[in-house]
Amino acid sequence: MFLYETHINYFIYIYYMVAKSIKLSDETYRRLVELAGKLQAERGEPVSIEEAIRYLMKKEITPLAGSWDVTDEEAEKLRKSLTEGWAKWRKSA
Repeated sequence: MFLYETHINYFIYIYYMVAKSIKLSDETYRRLVELAGKLQAERGEPVSIEEAIRYLMKKEITPLAGSWDVTDEEAEKLRKSLTEGWAKWRKSA
């Protein structure tokens, strides 16, 4: 019974240690490190690169998102134009 419990604990430990690799430019990595440093200064505790990325993911993608007032007519024109554009692209691909 003890060995079984230890085996389960070991499996859970390995599960949480799974890591993924991503490729970043030096500039992107530098900026993530800077952001992690700023967050660390604000929070008063260590902040990982992953936490910095999660912080960015919670932010609005752009301050302009949702700021464009579109009439139903304009929205329909946009939809139609996009549909036509995608149809042309699919034919050429």
